[in-house]
Amino acid sequence: MLELTLIEASSQLPNLVKAAIAGESVRNAINAKQWITLVTSTLYNKKMNCKAGSAKGLIYIASNFAQTPQDFQDYLE
Repeated sequence: MLELTLIEASSQLPNLVKAAIAGESVRNAINAKQWITLVTSTLYNKKMNCKAGSAKGLIYIASNFAQTPQDFQDYLE
């Protein structure tokens, strides 16, 4: 485990990131009671289980959609 002060870590950030990616645990001390730990996370694309037409009836367009609301008439003049 790498343990560094925040000042030491700021000058070595690229190396610390590489170490965290490699699986090394990296901790940075802010003060005697607070630490920051660098961890890696893997993003993945989960296939969505969507079916065509599954939202049918949930979304609609009002019949007067193309009309300008009266509240905006002043802005158009």
